[in-house]
Order: sequence, then C-alpha cells, then structure tokens
Amino acid sequence: MQNNQFSTRLSQLGLVSASAFFGWDLVYDFIEGEAAIYQITEGSIFLFILGVLIYQTIQGVRTRAELARYVEEVKKQKGALDQRIKSQFDSWSLTPGEAEIAWLIIKGFSFEEIAGIRSVKGKTARQQATSIYAKSGAANRSEFTGLFIEDILNSTK
Repeated sequence: MQNNQFSTRLSQLGLVSASAFFGWDLVYDFIEGEAAIYQITEGSIFLFILGVLIYQTIQGVRTRAELARYVEEVKKQKGALDQRIKSQFDSWSLTPGEAEIAWLIIKGFSFEEIAGIRSVKGKTARQQATSIYAKSGAANRSEFTGLFIEDILNSTK
C-alpha cells in the first residue's frame, strides 16, 4: 500500500512539475511573441497535463471514499459476527471464562497454550474444555469446533 501511495505521489509531483513548466513556458512564449503554432501546441500539452492531474486527483478522492465505505462495512460485519458468536456461547450457557476458552479452542490453541494465556494449569484448561464440550453437546475438540461453525453458518441463512 505504501509503495502504491509513493508511486501515486511521485506521479502527481511529475504532473504538477510538467504543468508548471508548460504553464510558465506558455506565458513566456506569449510575452516573447512566439509563433501561434508553438503557443497552441504548448497550451494543448499544458491543458492535457492539467486535465490528467485533475482527473487523477478526483479518482484518488473517490477511491479513498470508497475504501472508507468498505472499512465501515467490514466493521459492521465484524460487529454482527461478534454478536452472533456471543449469542452462540450464551445459548450454550457458557460463563465468560468458558467463552474465552471456547474461542481459544476454536482458534486452534493447544491446552498448554490456553493454560499459558489464562495463567492456569494445563489440567484446569482441559477440565474447563470438558465442561464446554458438555454444555455444547460435543464429545471433543473437533466436534465442538464443527458444531460451532455449523451453528454460525446456519444462523446466517
């Protein structure tokens, strides 16, 4: 993204420089009384470059506005998904601690990693997972993750 922004800025700088040069040269040629054909040619080039610069600037503004709309839409979708996940955990009557562990299980963390994140022993993380499996009706980690994904997908229909 930064490389693209640099390229765009460099292009704009080139267009501004060329526009300034041809604009100055056009005024200078007019003052010096150069032939009309030179003034028309340079004036045409000046107007073309200026037009490209204006077009590029307008497109940049439109692109940034469109990107802002997409970012806002993604935020809304993320909020809806977060709410759906919370609803799913609530439907299983998970405590806030169990919900955190459930989310870590779904993300694929091992029990040892979960224990480290939660500052508990590995055995505690396993016991909490067993409670989560029972509340959700799953027999194990794989079944729990599958149930979760299936319920989330079915809720969007």
